[in-house]
Amino acid sequence: MRKLTVFLVLLLSIMLLVSAGCGGKKVTVRTEEGKVEYSEESGKVKVKTEEGEATYGQEDVSEEDLGVPIYPGAKLVKGGGGSVKTKTEEGEGEFMTAAFTTSDSIDEVSEWYRSKLSGKPKFMDLSSTMAGKKTGMFMFQEGTAAKTVVISAGEGEQEGATVISISSGATTP
Repeated sequence: MRKLTVFLVLLLSIMLLVSAGCGGKKVTVRTEEGKVEYSEESGKVKVKTEEGEATYGQEDVSEEDLGVPIYPGAKLVKGGGGSVKTKTEEGEGEFMTAAFTTSDSIDEVSEWYRSKLSGKPKFMDLSSTMAGKKTGMFMFQEGTAAKTVVISAGEGEQEGATVISISSGATTP
């Protein structure tokens, strides 16, 4: 599994290069452990090793995909939705993530998610304030899927906005 993690880091590096305009129709990187492929046509990156394979692709995501409600009026960050699918001898897994922005405050967004999610199985509210910065963080589980919502102040291009990061991951044996 360690090698697969190394390849996922490679995968993200290739995605950054491609999104910066350095990619072609198809890029393949081969190493002793396996290979990483990027196809511009499908927008997918495929990592194959002797331990298994993972596929990453940027996409629009919905509440149904994530299994988590999306804050009313929140806008998907461009390129902010993606998924990773893995397949190993131990089973298959899928991880989806999406980032949204809103002009509403962290407190407003956190309270909305707290009210929507607090009844979910294994719900945890890990919200905190550190160095004067508020962060909302909620986790719960549905079946084999772990769900996380993080609400924080935007930085860089999102400065002045509240950023909502939603992730969902599940594995099946």
